[in-house]
Amino acid sequence: MVRPLKFKRLLQLDYALFVPRRLAGSIREENLKAAMEQLPLATSIGGQYRQQLTTAAGKAGWPLRIELSCSSFTQAAQAVKTGAFAAALPSLAAAAFAPGEVDQFPLPFLKAYSRPICVAWNPRLTEVRPTVLKAISVLEQVLADDQGIKRL
Repeated sequence: MVRPLKFKRLLQLDYALFVPRRLAGSIREENLKAAMEQLPLATSIGGQYRQQLTTAAGKAGWPLRIELSCSSFTQAAQAVKTGAFAAALPSLAAAAFAPGEVDQFPLPFLKAYSRPICVAWNPRLTEVRPTVLKAISVLEQVLADDQGIKRL
């Protein structure tokens, strides 16, 4: 008989718009949709995420001004750090920015793409290597201490 894996939910992965302070100006959640037309965006060069981003924004009537295509979220975050671009990134990217460097805004049209992030293990593994449970606990604590991460 095969026992099912055990798992623990660690965090909720959702997306937000990161805008450098120098571009943010008077942008607030209330006027974000209108402001999007003027924001130069950095995002992935293609693939599933870009397709989801553009499709969801289009369906919700949110204008996107994509000016820089990147090969990763890391590159898009670096583009934000230059102060010249905003980017829709996983909300946990907040940890990559210095306090006051960016303004972070929720993107309601990406809410459907929010996902739980879990760690899973074979229960038998914890009998052989009890440190696995300690490692999971440490990972959980590190994530709990990290700013910008929404816990489940």
